Amino acid sequence: MNPRVFSSIGALLLVLAGVWAFVNRGEIVFYWNLFQVDRAGKQFYADYPHLARDVAYSPRFGMGLDVYSPAEGKDHPVLIFIHGGGWDKYDRKLFAPVGQKLIERGIVVVIPDYTLHPDAGYEQMTQEMAAATAWTLENIAQYGGDPGRVVIAGHSAGGHLAGLIATDEVWLNFEGHTNQELCGFIGLSGVYDIPAQMVFERSTGGTAPVMTAVMGGEQNFQKLRPAVTSLPVCPRPG
Repeated sequence: MNPRVFSSIGALLLVLAGVWAFVNRGEIVFYWNLFQVDRAGKQFYADYPHLARDVAYSPRFGMGLDVYSPAEGKDHPVLIFIHGGGWDKYDRKLFAPVGQKLIERGIVVVIPDYTLHPDAGYEQMTQEMAAATAWTLENIAQYGGDPGRVVIAGHSAGGHLAGLIATDEVWLNFEGHTNQELCGFIGLSGVYDIPAQMVFERSTGGTAPVMTAVMGGEQNFQKLRPAVTSLPVCPRPG
């Protein structure tokens, strides 16, 4: 190839790359920040000395959880965080930054794993998270937490699972506990109104195959909406 032609092609590619970067600069910054957070989280997960890793929370399921404890003190409030990912992605280690930030505020953080689709549906996932919640209520004092001040939280699909546990007593009852032992529920961008979510999916040309499969079919959408209920208020320390 003629060197002058090669040089012109190279210059054109550089211009196109510059234009693309300018147009997509917001997205580039977002993913760069996400990369940095992920890297910092992995380093923290590897090095933090007050982290109990891979704790088995139920012999029935063979899954694990991590417990992030503040460096000092006891009777700290406790947050159980159920990760999201559309019921079929991610694991607890990706969410190490949640523990990293909240222990700075004197909170014990429990992040459990659950079996993902297609290996499990909502019933097994929720049973597993109920078992992890029961484990927390029974054992968290050993990690500096106050079992009387346990809040359950979840993001996206995790918000749905946490919502079911917090608002439907059947899940914790199966573990010998009650949802009234929890003193709060925090939902972050969760899927709470399943029928409404399907309406939205269809309005954008989607069919939500994973959500439909996880719920066991559209006939279950209505009953799998976390119901509004009263939860006890966390007591103030001291």
